Amino acid sequence: VGVDLAIKQTEKSDFTAMVVIYVFGEGENAQYYIGKPIISSKLTLHGTVNTARQLYSILPKGYPVTFVVEDTGYQPAAIEDMGSYGIPVEGIKTHGQDKYTRASIITPLFEIHRVHVPESDLENFVLQLLRFPNDSHDDMVDAMVYALLKIQGLEGGSSEPQLLIAETLPDGSCRIIKDE
Repeated sequence: VGVDLAIKQTEKSDFTAMVVIYVFGEGENAQYYIGKPIISSKLTLHGTVNTARQLYSILPKGYPVTFVVEDTGYQPAAIEDMGSYGIPVEGIKTHGQDKYTRASIITPLFEIHRVHVPESDLENFVLQLLRFPNDSHDDMVDAMVYALLKIQGLEGGSSEPQLLIAETLPDGSCRIIKDE
């Protein structure tokens, strides 16, 4: 579950977003499905933790779950608070990468059709995704990116952009090559 935190409550403030991603398969064959519900609300820190608790309680049991939160500013307090309620949570360091750079790292996963978005009930998510980076809000996109970076093991590292190259194999499947 990717989490993009925002605690300001003004009219123009960002939203707190939580995006669930279900992983089917392993390695280069893994497929990623955006799940429901997607949270996009103006929440206080207390509201964020309560919402995370509610979301965690409805996720399927018996599978590994991790809430991934950007570890900067006040966010370590949220990470600690979520953890105190038994929510499996980890911080993710962005090492100075901007939103566009982080999103470009996971873009090949969409290009090779490994990320799947349900056709209904997620219109706001899809619109935000299609308008990125030119929308006034990008919270759901950020949350999704944090989760996909964690799943791919691409969080951390240097502040330099990473290049991913997708190769189409003779059998029609794709293989991602990470060029460092």
